[in-house]
Amino acid sequence: MSEQKCLSCQGELEYAGGNMYARCKSCNSMFMNMNNVLTPYPVDEATRPMIEQALGFAPSASAVVKPVAPKSCMICSTDFEVVEKDDSVFTRCPRCGALSQVQGAGGLVPINVTPPGGGWNPKFQAMFEKELGFTYKERKMPIGIPE
Repeated sequence: MSEQKCLSCQGELEYAGGNMYARCKSCNSMFMNMNNVLTPYPVDEATRPMIEQALGFAPSASAVVKPVAPKSCMICSTDFEVVEKDDSVFTRCPRCGALSQVQGAGGLVPINVTPPGGGWNPKFQAMFEKELGFTYKERKMPIGIPE
């Protein structure tokens, strides 16, 4: 297996569960290793020690206090814009528009914005993103399609 780095901070990883799970030694982000491809494994901080032990890791000495956003988009590999608001961290890809909330130590939960009446509305999307703290930007293409 090639030496992989943490998707959140580029730190060194340790493995457990027959190399199926990885944890960053620096920021404690956790990942599932599927065919040598790391996928964020969101962990609720309240249950972190129990989950780490169940996966085969020694419980971490210190829990991650603040969510850590991955550096780049998993759809198009562009660096994320990151906004912190009300103890939450949000990411937006400036190229494909992917919008997410960071959960735990590096897991992303997609945010799907549906305007009244359904469909895709670039003005409604831009207003929603502005409310999260991002700059107002109307996209020409729907979310997930790089511009």
